Amino acid sequence: MINIKNTVIRTFFKIDILSNTPGRLRIKVVHFKKIPKDSNIFIREALEHARKVRGVKEVSFNQMIGTAVIHYDPSVIKSDEIISKIDDLREIIIENIKEITEVGEKDNALAISKVNALFERGGIYE
Repeated sequence: MINIKNTVIRTFFKIDILSNTPGRLRIKVVHFKKIPKDSNIFIREALEHARKVRGVKEVSFNQMIGTAVIHYDPSVIKSDEIISKIDDLREIIIENIKEITEVGEKDNALAISKVNALFERGGIYE
């Protein structure tokens, strides 16, 4: 059976690179405004968690327009590796969306904690 929410997130949570200079990457979640509101908090969390990736110094996310600026050390990590890590975070959310959503219906903060724990277990920070 096809999970509609997973399909929507996978379809709309795509990253476009707006600018890419060594040490600074600006990206956009292409269809951010089309993602269901109850799911876009997890997208923000995924982008915020990119700062835990080794070599990433800072991440700022603009929720109004769905863009993020990522400052990183290019001697430690390359921009395509950062995008790959963000894709990994997206897949963790998609694989666990049913469980996350069920928890989130009761307590949004608990859902975010659940997402954080899943990211930690996913091993994307190495």
